[in-house]
Amino acid sequence: MSVSYEGDLKEVLAQINQRLERIEQKTGSLKEDINDLKVGQARLEEKVEELTKRIDSQEFVVESSLG
Repeated sequence: MSVSYEGDLKEVLAQINQRLERIEQKTGSLKEDINDLKVGQARLEEKVEELTKRIDSQEFVVESSLG
């Protein structure tokens, strides 16, 4: 009787192992996607900062010419 349980247990463990491997692969892909998003966000933040500086300098020029 223990032989049939042992065989069933091996099957169940093999299936669990396969699912864990798939989850691990998806997690790796998600990590890459998150990294890409972080890089993109950093680039956007840099561009926003540059644009903010340009706008600030434009406001200074406009205020100077009005005064």
